Amino acid sequence: MSKLAKRRKQELLNKLRSVPEEFEYWLAQSKEGQPLEKHNTQIRKLTSVLQELVESVRKELTALSEDAAALKKVRELEEVVLDLHRIWDFFRQKLLQRGFDQFAATLAAYDDLVWACYEPALEAHKKVNAQWEEKRQPPLVYLDSDGSPYMLPRDAPYSGQGFRKLRRESFRKIVRELPIPVVGAPWFHLEHLPDALILTHEVGHVVEDDFGLTGDLKANLDRELDDDEARLRDAGADDEAIAAFTARRPAWQAWMGELFADAYGVVAAGPAFVGSLIDFLSRDPERIASEKRPRWGKWEDYPTDALRVLTNLAMLENTGFPTAVAELRAAWTAAYPEHTLTHYEADAPAVARALLDGQLAGLNEKSIKAVLPPWPASRQAALETHARDVALGLSLQTKDVRELFALARLTFEKNPAAWREKGIQDKITSRLASVRKDGPRSAGDEEHAAGQDPAAHAENERERAAKTATRVYEFLAVREEEAVER
Repeated sequence: MSKLAKRRKQELLNKLRSVPEEFEYWLAQSKEGQPLEKHNTQIRKLTSVLQELVESVRKELTALSEDAAALKKVRELEEVVLDLHRIWDFFRQKLLQRGFDQFAATLAAYDDLVWACYEPALEAHKKVNAQWEEKRQPPLVYLDSDGSPYMLPRDAPYSGQGFRKLRRESFRKIVRELPIPVVGAPWFHLEHLPDALILTHEVGHVVEDDFGLTGDLKANLDRELDDDEARLRDAGADDEAIAAFTARRPAWQAWMGELFADAYGVVAAGPAFVGSLIDFLSRDPERIASEKRPRWGKWEDYPTDALRVLTNLAMLENTGFPTAVAELRAAWTAAYPEHTLTHYEADAPAVARALLDGQLAGLNEKSIKAVLPPWPASRQAALETHARDVALGLSLQTKDVRELFALARLTFEKNPAAWREKGIQDKITSRLASVRKDGPRSAGDEEHAAGQDPAAHAENERERAAKTATRVYEFLAVREEEAVER
């Protein structure tokens, strides 16, 4: 027997105990009436998967012999334990932000907005997927130093997310297996809630990923472009015009994912979203005018900023806001009268129809307009009147989360100075807190379990966690050559 091997084995067992002990603390913090009550199901689902990982390591470690040959395996398992800590720390950091009073109210408001946009898609998906409870929990919003909101995972580099030592490709696979998508918001949004509507774009990415919409989106886009091409031919377009149209199709296909996320923002918040997007994209007019696609031989994920705005206006028109479209278009073209892809503008209505009206199997054969209905133009007019009243210091009337965020944007547009002077951000976050329901923000598996035997439901949950943990453990066990960017 090797004393060193015996000591190293016991040492790692001691280190491993720290993980479940911490899980117990976080689970206690998320119980009813505790500070993280809203995040109970997120914490429970995540820790249940990671706890199964702990048990896998413990079993391997316990079964090891205590001779010198075991030293190599102990070292390998120690690396897995470190990776496990890194995975948990990725989520821990985001939960910890909610423990600071300075951040808590705004983060809770962000969570409200994201859930208000995600839940309707989840409810539609439940009707077609008997295994929906295995899907991820509601997205977790956190504050980050990046200059714009983003969602993980999408094929983004992870070197900036606290995983400099975790093999990047393995982590990408691991995060896709774990039950919580995360959405990052810039730190400076803390004091400027009107920009938060950009988060609805990120929810669109989560919805596409979680509910498997990409294939149908591509098919819907192809169908609408086919119809447009047929109309061109019927109208007597010459070969040159048809060839130009055909040449544009790969671009729209490349931009589909980002434009779908924009479409989700349009149905979620209407003109207020497009107004936020315009502010987000505004910059030097010469740069907007000269921006080109393709760039370096690639179409990239986004169209040019100008074409992106004009496509969003086409989507806004599709949802029934002609007055707002006219006003926003006039403001945009006054600032940016020129751009390089003017010949693409004619395609925008077809793209809008594909993204907004196309049926999606993952949403029970419904369009996103049906799942997350835009409010009518009459309601938009009422919100704009209400925004003027709020800017004058009158109290908020609506209780709807999406409308409250739209009001934040509209109030700021009507009277930027009043935003700070009248304390409107505090009024809106306080209003959101007053209408927020008690209890966890759940993906609904508790409702699904209502008719089940509690022991059977607990066992089903454990089995699902074990399956996920097995896949994650396989990723962790692979020693890849791909290094994390440093």
